[in-house]
Amino acid sequence: MDFHGLVPTPDTTTSLETRTTRHHAALWDSDTAAAYLSEARGITAETAITHRLGVVSEADPAERPVSGYLALPYITPSESVVSIRYRCIRPSCTQDNQGEWRDTEHHEGHPKYWSLPGDRQRPYNTAALLSNTDTLVVCEGEMDTLTALQCGLTAVGLPGAQAWQRPLRLAMQGIRRVVILADDDAAGHQFAGAVAADVDGAEVVPVTGGDVTSVCTANSRERIRELVYGTH
Repeated sequence: MDFHGLVPTPDTTTSLETRTTRHHAALWDSDTAAAYLSEARGITAETAITHRLGVVSEADPAERPVSGYLALPYITPSESVVSIRYRCIRPSCTQDNQGEWRDTEHHEGHPKYWSLPGDRQRPYNTAALLSNTDTLVVCEGEMDTLTALQCGLTAVGLPGAQAWQRPLRLAMQGIRRVVILADDDAAGHQFAGAVAADVDGAEVVPVTGGDVTSVCTANSRERIRELVYGTH
């Protein structure tokens, strides 16, 4: 599978691997990250380990703008790190004055998401494209992808419609069902429509009431599976 322009140089790959190892080691010392992942997002320790999630604690110069951010490495089927996306998890942004998780986060003076200079958006969890599956789920964002995986689904994620690449369409051609889970907002429907327009036979399934993670947290993992497979 050739994602033109998305393959980093060997030196960049080495640097990304070093960062990912450092971030992942720091994750277990961060109460903020632990609370955000487990309480706000329902992400298990097993998932965090498998996908090498981390937190930026001792930032190198390039990462100084995102000290304290959650680090989400993009790992290929061969286990190489080709990108890292960073997400703000500061309590002042993600929680209200009573310590409750905000439905709508408040980020002022800094980005909610950040990438290293020169990086390009790309698909997340590309191992799903090589799995022997009848049904592939496409999610918007890394956290929803991780939630879908925890629900027992085979899922790939995109950080936005602009991350769509034509090789993805080719990779999906042999999969019987491609289901796009659309967040319940204008951006979510736009994302799902853009992907569906380029994948023959793709199904758009609205996630009424929020996104994959919020609906799963408010209900159950089985609710997300019902969206994909229906009720039995």
